[in-house]
Amino acid sequence: MLVERFKDRRHYWTVPGGGILAGETPTKTVQRELDEELLFQVQADQLEFLTRVVRLGQPETYFVADEQVTPELSVHSVELARSTATNRYQPQWVPRQDVPAKLPYLADVARLVVEREA
Repeated sequence: MLVERFKDRRHYWTVPGGGILAGETPTKTVQRELDEELLFQVQADQLEFLTRVVRLGQPETYFVADEQVTPELSVHSVELARSTATNRYQPQWVPRQDVPAKLPYLADVARLVVEREA
């Protein structure tokens, strides 16, 4: 799942996510953020650690999950409230092989996503 963003006349792709709360594990953060932003529930045992990187001076942890069902994705919470004609947040299911082209600024992470499938 990636998020297609249209913000201030820019178009780019990103991953859902957010900041970790005090006392929260990275896995719990993923679960909370997906639920808050997309009303998408994922169980801890469905998440597989992919990598941890430092980007723009901040640590980032990435997970993957193999979802056998493809539920409809929708935007909720803060992202929905921020939506305007020039600011849209559109989650989409994306085939693994398409991830590197959509996330060139996360090339190393995207490569791991594709390699994991092999």
